[in-house]
Amino acid sequence: TSTETLSHPSRSGGTYYIDLNGASDVLGNYTLTVQIVPDATPPNLSLRLGLGRPTINQTTVGVEVFADDDLSGVKEMAFSADGAAFGSWQALAQTSSWTFPPGDGEKTLWAKVRNGVGLESAPASASIVLDTVAPPITDVAPPQGARVAGLRPTFTVRFGEAIDPASWSRYGVIVQAASGALVTGRYSYDPTGQLGTFVPDADLVAGAPYIVTVGPVTDLAGNQV
Repeated sequence: TSTETLSHPSRSGGTYYIDLNGASDVLGNYTLTVQIVPDATPPNLSLRLGLGRPTINQTTVGVEVFADDDLSGVKEMAFSADGAAFGSWQALAQTSSWTFPPGDGEKTLWAKVRNGVGLESAPASASIVLDTVAPPITDVAPPQGARVAGLRPTFTVRFGEAIDPASWSRYGVIVQAASGALVTGRYSYDPTGQLGTFVPDADLVAGAPYIVTVGPVTDLAGNQV
């Protein structure tokens, strides 16, 4: 005496089987209804390069394709270096890679996708900056060979471009006694002035020489100073 319904959309058709089991031997009626819906809507597409980083230091970059279609599904993708001439269609992959030509500066990649009935999306693009030049140091304090007052002097390094703050906090500047013993301290970084600062945790020895070295600091693209 009950009525059950089941709806199963299929984008590509095929053969399907339904197993009906009743709680009693009472016979019921089964009706199959098929509706064919034309797909007239192209898929949607967006791109992301380098996991969303603003800069890279390698010509080959990771590409993420975000595409969806409301009915036929997204099947293929194609890339272009200029937004006009696209390469051959290939199976859709959410992650892939692309190699830009050498030369620092902004790089742009275009892509388009098509769905199961051949409708193409509008081209989408994403850009990233290729930077292969190491970050310059524009100023250090105290300067080479200087004498400083106070037993916990502040050491600073100013860079000519933005750096990765995490690379500064991991031994951005290394202070050592003449014996080679490492001086521990507190690191801070001011992105506005691109200035890294280091202050020793304990008093230095008055009159003793110390060796100060800039550590493995990198810019946002990953180039080491």
